[in-house]
Amino acid sequence: MLLVGFFAIFHGHAHGTEMPESVSGLAYGAGFVLATVLLHALGIGLGLAIGRTTRRVYGQRILQAAGATMTLVGLAILSGYV
Repeated sequence: MLLVGFFAIFHGHAHGTEMPESVSGLAYGAGFVLATVLLHALGIGLGLAIGRTTRRVYGQRILQAAGATMTLVGLAILSGYV
């Protein structure tokens, strides 16, 4: 958890430095919080829906495939391929 918190500080700092000078810091931060809440809610909702609507074996495989896909896309972005 400490490692995640450590990287979260730098992640937040990166977004803070991207903030335009003409924008309210409070509105900018509120937008990020709202977007984060919506993304987490969507991810949790999709995960629960997949788990409940498919048979247990297929639901687990779908979640694993989704995780692997996100990992590969993240690596492609980091490598500059995308």
